[in-house]
Amino acid sequence: MYNISSIYSSLYAEAKKLDSYKRIVSYFFLACTILSTLTNNYLSYIFFTFSIISQIFIYYQKFQIKNKLDDAHYAQKISMLYNAFDSRNFKFEMSHIEGSINSWVERWLHQNESISSSEYCYSSSDNSEKMLILMIQENSFFNSHLYFSAYKKSIFNVFLFSIPILIFFFVLIPSFLSLQYDLLLIFKLLLAGLSAIQLWDEIEKAFIWKISATKMLEIDNQINALDEISPDSLLFVFAKYNMIKISTPPIPQKIYTKMKDRLNEGWSTRQNLTSSNED
Repeated sequence: MYNISSIYSSLYAEAKKLDSYKRIVSYFFLACTILSTLTNNYLSYIFFTFSIISQIFIYYQKFQIKNKLDDAHYAQKISMLYNAFDSRNFKFEMSHIEGSINSWVERWLHQNESISSSEYCYSSSDNSEKMLILMIQENSFFNSHLYFSAYKKSIFNVFLFSIPILIFFFVLIPSFLSLQYDLLLIFKLLLAGLSAIQLWDEIEKAFIWKISATKMLEIDNQINALDEISPDSLLFVFAKYNMIKISTPPIPQKIYTKMKDRLNEGWSTRQNLTSSNED
């Protein structure tokens, strides 16, 4: 039996891997679109073809990433419940999660963690609700910072993908005004339209990351202000957390790698302060 938390990590790692491929191809699309707009004759057609092929790949990857993220978020939700409450209640869900993993996920699990059947064991203590709320708060603390950092980084991509639109207005608009239409100009107009869609995708991701960062901070503060954990407040916070996670695109791995040590230190500091106050 695999560690359910590691299954979530592996599924999310696969989604981020696919997202990194999509991002690389997006930059390739950007380069080909700019070159197709600035060149003429057969070179422009070649770059146009590469742009169209890369755009098809980008849209295919978007659906693949969405499916992987859905699986990862479901696994994380079960993982949090599994670790906080009696694990025997989630054997059915666990069996389906384990049965759906693919060969890439299984290789990741073998490389990053040994197979374990007893790492997470249910405790008969009455702190299950407290354990779950603490997991939600810790994840919200991390996500609020990671999402906001991803938002700031995404502004650069918004600028990049606005370049073909600017080139279109400054280079191609004079041809339209002079009524000098040809097939190549129509192709370039199509690429400008695809670039506008790509630009909107980047703007949308930027806004989602910013909104999600704010909402994760709200959850962190809301939990911090709770005097006691009632079933109603626990269900509300857990549902809100999962809705935010489902609607938020994955952050680039390099952002997490860069920030994880600092965030771990920040969370440890908070835990130490909490322990000191309780003593």
